[in-house]
Amino acid sequence: MAKDKIIEKLLQHDEEFKSLRQEMRDGFNKVNDVLEELVTIVKKIQEDHAFALEWLKRLQDQVEKQEQEIIKIKQQLKLA
Repeated sequence: MAKDKIIEKLLQHDEEFKSLRQEMRDGFNKVNDVLEELVTIVKKIQEDHAFALEWLKRLQDQVEKQEQEIIKIKQQLKLA
C-alpha cells in the first residue's frame, strides 16, 4: 500500500515538473521576444542618432560657409 502511494506521488511530481518546465520555456520565450524588440528599438535609435549627427555636420558646414560669405561682404562694404 505504501509503495503505491509513493509511486503515485512520484508520478504526480513528474507531471508537476513537466508543467513547470513548460511554464519556464513559455516565460523564457516571452522574455526573449521582449529583448528582441528592445534590441530592434535600440538599433533604430542608433541609426537615427547617426543620421542626426550627419545632418548636423552638414548644417554646421553650411553655417561656416555663410559666415565666410558674410565676412567677405563686410570687407567689400568696408564694414569689417
